[in-house]
Amino acid sequence: MELPLHVVNVFTNKGIYGGNQLGVLPDAASLTTAEMQQIAKQMNYSESTFVTNMDEQSADVRIFLPNSEIPFAGHPTLGSAYLIEKLHQQNHLPRDKLRLDLQGGEVMTYFDHSGRVYMDQLSVTEYGMYDESERLLETLGLTPDQIISEEFPIIAPSSLKFIFVPVKTIDAISQIKVNFEGLQELLEGTDMEPYVFAPHGMDGGDIYARFFAPNSGIIEDPATGSAQASLIRALEVLKLLPEKDEIIVEQGYDMGRPSTLYNRIMDRDTLEVKTGGYVSHILEGMIHL
Repeated sequence: MELPLHVVNVFTNKGIYGGNQLGVLPDAASLTTAEMQQIAKQMNYSESTFVTNMDEQSADVRIFLPNSEIPFAGHPTLGSAYLIEKLHQQNHLPRDKLRLDLQGGEVMTYFDHSGRVYMDQLSVTEYGMYDESERLLETLGLTPDQIISEEFPIIAPSSLKFIFVPVKTIDAISQIKVNFEGLQELLEGTDMEPYVFAPHGMDGGDIYARFFAPNSGIIEDPATGSAQASLIRALEVLKLLPEKDEIIVEQGYDMGRPSTLYNRIMDRDTLEVKTGGYVSHILEGMIHL
């Protein structure tokens, strides 16, 4: 059996020179769960997606890490929507939006006149402050004088909880040397991973960030779309949220995969967020099973 396979880079318009890689199989209805997991392992990107059904209004999409299936993630949602719409436009008029039915629920995606793809973010939950801040800093190779606040908010849109670590400078973030064994040991069984950020960008953005997720099988992620609504809430909690309707986040620079994430704040009171970015389609072929 052979099936079409596409690779896109999400959160970039620079082709192979940036973004978060995603493998997309747009005709995966015949695959078993075990086959999907094996393909995701073979691809070995942070995520791969499988479209099992689609119509004019919606598509059913499953998301896999190399080692497990997950209910929701940002760049797989946007990358899948982009690819589905690109294939759709070969024979139909463009659409303004498309609903993706994920394991974690329905997510509406939007095709912007700027060329970006946006998605509604899931609502987030606050879990207080992380209480092992000193040990976490040690595993990240950071010192107390490099951080803005000793309070690290824990906020999540789903089962994966983000620990937000506010750092004073981009240089401090770029110089992070992670003790991954120590980080795994510290966070084992917690469903928490650290999202480290500085409240200013390098390339015209508002935030500069890195995300480390060894417990998810990902040493570092070049662009974390699912973290963005939680990040906006963390900025508000830490009194660092700019008075702007769009917050631009730079991530992946230290991996050589610069990514730009656009967060539109739709309501300042509820902090409702739409997250989007550009997508580059870089590869099309067939996978043989």
